[in-house]
Amino acid sequence: MHLRDWYDLTRLDHGILWGAAVVVGEILAYRGFPPLQYIILGFFAPLLVEIGVFSLNDYMDRESDILNNRVDRPLVRGAIPRQYPLYIAVVMLPGAVILGFVSSLAIPFVLVILFSALGVLYNVKLKGVPCVKNCIMGVCIAAPLLGGNLIVEDEILPVVALFATAAFLLGTGREILKDMMDTAGDQATGCKTLPLMVGSKNSARIVFSLFLVSCIIILVPYAYPLDSLYFHDTVYLISACATCGLTIYCARSIMKDWSRSSVAILRKRTFHILELGVLTFLVGVLF
Repeated sequence: MHLRDWYDLTRLDHGILWGAAVVVGEILAYRGFPPLQYIILGFFAPLLVEIGVFSLNDYMDRESDILNNRVDRPLVRGAIPRQYPLYIAVVMLPGAVILGFVSSLAIPFVLVILFSALGVLYNVKLKGVPCVKNCIMGVCIAAPLLGGNLIVEDEILPVVALFATAAFLLGTGREILKDMMDTAGDQATGCKTLPLMVGSKNSARIVFSLFLVSCIIILVPYAYPLDSLYFHDTVYLISACATCGLTIYCARSIMKDWSRSSVAILRKRTFHILELGVLTFLVGVLF
């Protein structure tokens, strides 16, 4: 076993993004850097939840991943013993709850419990429910921003809610792309997904629409006086246009070619767009 295998199993880059998004949500609501204890809690609690949830996902999806030839999954290529992801989930999810508890902050503690439970429920039951599973993953992308806001403020700022909506649309679209990649295995295991119900072409159209609307939402704070830090902020506009440009490029590419190989490449690119999007949200506060 190599470190790369563990990295692939836990999708550590996703966990780092989740943690970073919570911290960005804190900064947006605090209008600057919050106390260090909030940053530590905000980063590590979602990181532990992500590691636990994604490890459990690989454990539960092993049969489907084999049928889909997902050699990017360590269990499929036999790099990690089959039971190890389950052990990781059993340790990390309660660990996240304990971290939320020792923080002595009610809202973070409740959020950690809710999303740990949602992650388990998704893997055990909800991933077999078309559209619901896609929306849940969208919520998981949007929630860190909202959670970060609630750690430092009792009310969600309108601009944070707007950014969370854009993240939700991008996250939902990414999950549909995953389903477009895995149609063979999902069909063989009897898992109903949106592409199996409406076809890959119509699924591509839905993804295109979600991505396009998310771009419009990202540009709203610059054009509309929702928040003084973003309204007519040239630096934010430049960063937002870069994010939107890449998003639209991926959306158009999906409409031109929705083959499995093309979707796999574009899905990886959309993760980098999410990373850039988080930085874009941060730009309006710090510059």
